[in-house]
Amino acid sequence: MTIEHYGCCIFWQDGPALLQESLRAMKANGLKVIAIDGCYKEFMKFGQIDKPYSTDGCIDVAKAEADVFLECPADGWDDQPTKRNAYVQLIPVGNYMWVIDADEMVRKCRIDFGLKEDVYRILESRMLSEGHRVQMTTVRIYKKYSDLGYKYQHSRIYRLDNHKEGDLASGLVVRAVEPHNMTYPILKDMDNQFVTIDHYNYKRTDERRRQKQNFYRMRKESTRGKYYE
Repeated sequence: MTIEHYGCCIFWQDGPALLQESLRAMKANGLKVIAIDGCYKEFMKFGQIDKPYSTDGCIDVAKAEADVFLECPADGWDDQPTKRNAYVQLIPVGNYMWVIDADEMVRKCRIDFGLKEDVYRILESRMLSEGHRVQMTTVRIYKKYSDLGYKYQHSRIYRLDNHKEGDLASGLVVRAVEPHNMTYPILKDMDNQFVTIDHYNYKRTDERRRQKQNFYRMRKESTRGKYYE
C-alpha cells in the first residue's frame, strides 16, 4: 500500500493571500490538502460574530487550491474537536495527517514519506513580528488509526477506543502543552535537515487577531477539558 500524507488546514477569515501561500506550500511538499472553513459556536458567541463562514475570499482560494474542501455548517461548527475531526475522518487508515493551520507555511524540503513512527514533531519557527521569531518543536504529524480523533479541545488528540469519558489522560496521544511531547522524534528530511514550518500569526488582520484574543480571554477551561462561560 502506498502511504499518503495529508496536509490538514482549518481556516476562517485568514485572508486569501495568507491562505493561498499556506496551501501551496503544502502542495509543493507533496501533501494532499484538505481545507476546512468556518468558526465554531463558542467562538461566534465570544467574538460577537454573525456569520460562521469566511467572507473575505478565502473560500474561493480553498476551492481552487485544496484537493478537498469542506464548507462550514450554516450555524457554525459545534466546537473545536468537531471541526478538526471532519478532516481526520477523511484520511484513510495507515496514512499520515499533518496539522498545518492557515497562517503556517511548510518550508520546501525533500521529505521522505516512508515514515515508521506514529507521531512526529517538526520544528516551528514562530514569527512574532517582522524579524522577531522564537523556535520550538511541536507535534504536527500523526499516523491515522481508525479510532484516532480529537476530544474536548483542539490540543488533545486520542486513540478513542482507549479513552474513558471524563478521564483526560486515558487514550491520550498528545496534548500540545505537555512535556512528554519531547519523547516524540523530530522529523528530518532526506538531506538530514529538520522539517520546518514558519508560523505567521501576526500576518492575520488586526480584527481576526482581536477576535481570537477575545475568545481566549473570555473562556475558561473546566476539569473535564471543555470550555464553558
